[in-house]
Amino acid sequence: MTETAEYNSCLSIVPIFAGLAEADLRKIDAIVTHEKFAKGETLFGPGEVANKLLILHQGQVKLTSYGSEGQEKIVSLLQAGDFDGTASLFEPEEHTLYGVAVTNGEACVVKRDVFQEVIQESPQLALHLLNAFGNKLVKQQKESVRNSTTDARGRVASYLLEYSNQVNDKRFVLPFKKYELANLLDLTPETLSRQLKNLEKDELIKNLPHNTIEIVDEDELSFLI
Repeated sequence: MTETAEYNSCLSIVPIFAGLAEADLRKIDAIVTHEKFAKGETLFGPGEVANKLLILHQGQVKLTSYGSEGQEKIVSLLQAGDFDGTASLFEPEEHTLYGVAVTNGEACVVKRDVFQEVIQESPQLALHLLNAFGNKLVKQQKESVRNSTTDARGRVASYLLEYSNQVNDKRFVLPFKKYELANLLDLTPETLSRQLKNLEKDELIKNLPHNTIEIVDEDELSFLI
C-alpha cells in the first residue's frame, strides 16, 4: 500500500468511533494515516508482524487462507467501515490470514505505538474501543455458528439478509463472484446456484442480471435462518 498525507473521512463511516466525544475523535484523527491499494494486491500475509489497525474506507479486501494443495478458503470480506487488526493494537502478534484487495481502494491506518500513547491519556476512549472490538468478535462468532449449524438454504438466506441490512437496500450487487460467495458460506458453487434459484422459485428473492439480488419477502426469508 502507498501512504499519502491527505485528510480522510474514515472516522465518520466507522461504527467503532460512533459516539466518541469530539476531543477523543480529534486524538484518533491526529494519528490516522491514509493508504491506497490496488486490486489484487496482498496487503499482509501469515507470519508477518501485525502492528496496526486497518480501517477500510473504500473498496473491498478479502481475508483468506490456503490449504496444503493451494485451495483458497475465504474467511471474511471487509468493506467500507469494516476493520481488521484490533488485537494487534494491544499486544504484538502475527497475521494468520492473507489480506488481498478485491478492488482498488483506500484504508485508514492506526499504528500500535502511537495508539498506545493515545489510550494512556484517555481511559474512556480505551474502554469505548474495547467494547466495539468485542461487538466485532460476537459478529464473527455468529458467522461461525451460522456456517456450522445452518443448512445451505439458511446460510444463503442469512447472508443475503445480513448484506441487505449492511447496504440498507433490498436490491444490491453481490460483493463476491458466485464461487467466492460459495467459498465464504462453505458451499459448493453448484449448491449456491441451486439455492438461489430455489429462493427465486419460492418468490423470496429475484436473481437479476449483473450479479444483482433483490429481496422480495424479507419476513419469509428470515424464517429460514
